[in-house]
Amino acid sequence: MLIDGKFEQTKHSEPKKVKAYNYRIYKECYRYINRLLKSKQLEKFTQQEIEGIIDEMTDKCYMLILDKGKTYNIPYRDRDMIRKTILILFEECFIALD
Repeated sequence: MLIDGKFEQTKHSEPKKVKAYNYRIYKECYRYINRLLKSKQLEKFTQQEIEGIIDEMTDKCYMLILDKGKTYNIPYRDRDMIRKTILILFEECFIALD
């Protein structure tokens, strides 16, 4: 899944739009993780909690992308690509649960 997302992003015809898209996803996830870590003092997350967090971030980012798509030309608008982008951001250490 992660490799598919990276491949799709590298093959997009407008890389600047992909970078702007990734930044929007990053900012929303960063805010969400900051609020989450302030409200919970867990030492470790379970696999189930991590899946739930990724699902919640996907939902929040999906709503953001739908809203921004009214004003801007957004390269991807589907939940699947949003989830892939979130996983890319984790994998590339732009966001983390610590």
